Amino acid sequence: MVPEKPETQEKPETQVLPNSETINEDQSCTAFSDDKHPCQNGLRLMSICVGLCLAVFLVALDNTIIATAIPKITDEFGALDAVGWYASAFYINLPIGAVTVLIILFILKLDENPTQSQETWRTILSKLDPIGTCAFIPGVVCLLLALQWGRSKYNWSDGRIIALLVIFGVLMIIFCVVQVWKGEAATLPPRIFKNRSMVFGPMFTFLLGGSFFIMVFFIPIWFQAIKGVSAMKSGIMCIPLILASVVLSLLTGIVITIWGHYVPLFFVSAIFCAVGAGLLTTLQVHSGANEWIGYQVIYGVGIGAGFQLAVIACQVVLDEADLPLGIAFIVFFQSFGGAIFTSVGESIFLNGLVSGLHEIAPTIDASLLLSSGVTNITRSVPPALLARVQETYNSVLAHVWYVSVALSALSIIAALGIEWRRIKPGTGFGAMHT
Repeated sequence: MVPEKPETQEKPETQVLPNSETINEDQSCTAFSDDKHPCQNGLRLMSICVGLCLAVFLVALDNTIIATAIPKITDEFGALDAVGWYASAFYINLPIGAVTVLIILFILKLDENPTQSQETWRTILSKLDPIGTCAFIPGVVCLLLALQWGRSKYNWSDGRIIALLVIFGVLMIIFCVVQVWKGEAATLPPRIFKNRSMVFGPMFTFLLGGSFFIMVFFIPIWFQAIKGVSAMKSGIMCIPLILASVVLSLLTGIVITIWGHYVPLFFVSAIFCAVGAGLLTTLQVHSGANEWIGYQVIYGVGIGAGFQLAVIACQVVLDEADLPLGIAFIVFFQSFGGAIFTSVGESIFLNGLVSGLHEIAPTIDASLLLSSGVTNITRSVPPALLARVQETYNSVLAHVWYVSVALSALSIIAALGIEWRRIKPGTGFGAMHT
C-alpha cells in the first residue's frame, strides 16, 4: 500500500505563542484581568496597596486610638462640650490622607474609555449631581450643628436650633426629589432601592455604626473618669472590645465562605450587640475586670459579626456595575450613623452631667463645668464629694449607653428586611440562589 501523502494528513491546529515577556506579564493577572480591567503590578501595585493601607489606618485611628485620647484632649483644651467632635477634626488625618490621595490619584491607572475621554468637563461635573450634593452636605451639617449646640450652647427651643432642624428637613426633601428627577444620573439612582436588601442593609449598618461609635468614644471616658487611669491605660483596657470585633470579623468571612448563608448572622450580630451594650450599662464604680472585660467581649462579638454583612449583601444582590455605588452608600451610612449618634450621646452626656453635678453642688456654675476637661472635673472637686461625682459620672454614661442598646435592638428589625439568599460556596458573591 502506498502511504498517504503528508499533505493530506490532518494537521493539528497551531497557535502563535506570545513571547516570554508577554507570558510573564500575563501570569500575574490571569485570574481577574480582562480587556476592561487592566492589571496593576510591580511597584505601581505596591504603591497602591500602601495608599490603601494608610486609608485603613486612618479609619482605625479614628475608631480606636483617637477615641481613647479624647478625654485627655478635652483636659488640655478645657472644652468638655467638644468631646464628640475631636475625633472628626484630628489633624493627624490631614497629612496621611493627603499622601493617600496623591498615591491613588497619580499612580492608579484605570482603563480609558474612548467615549469618556471625549466628554467635556461640564458633562463630567453634571454626573457628580451638583444639585443633590449641594442639598445633602449642608443638610447634614445643619443636623450635626443642631445636635452639637442643643442644650450645651442653646436651649432646644431656641430659634437657631429649630431653624437648623427645619433647614435639615427641607434640604433632605430637596435631595430626595432631585434623586428621583435625575434618575440614572443621580447620586443614588432610585433603581438600586428596588431590592429590599439595599434599603434594610444601609439601615442596619446605620444603626450598628451608631451603636459602635457611642461605645468606642464613651467607654474610654468611663475608664479615665471612673477608674482614674491614663489615656494609654484606657486604650489597653479597651483591647477586649477591639480584639473580639477583629477576630469575629475574620471568622464571619470564613463561615460565610464555607456555609454560604449570611442572613442569619445579621440576627446574631444584633442580639450580641444588644446584650453586650445592655450589660455595659450595668457597670458600677467598683465593677471589677471580670465584668468590664467580659461585657466588652460580648459586644465586640456582635460588632465583628455584623460590621461587613451589609456590604456582603450588597455584593450579592447588585450587578457588578452598581457595586461601587452600593458599597459606597453602605459605608457612608455606617459613618453617618456614627457621626449622628456620637453627637446624640454627647448631648445626653453633657446635659446629664451638668444636671447631676448641680444637684450635688448647687453653687457650681455650669459654664465652668463646660470649660473643664472630661477628667478634670473629678480631680477638681473636694475629696468629700468625689464618690458622689463618680456615681454621677457612672449614671450619666449608663444613660448614654442606653442609646447604644436601643440602636442594637432596632437593628434586629432592620435585619428582618434583608432578602434571604445563599452564596454558593467557592463561587464568589456574584453566584447565589434563593
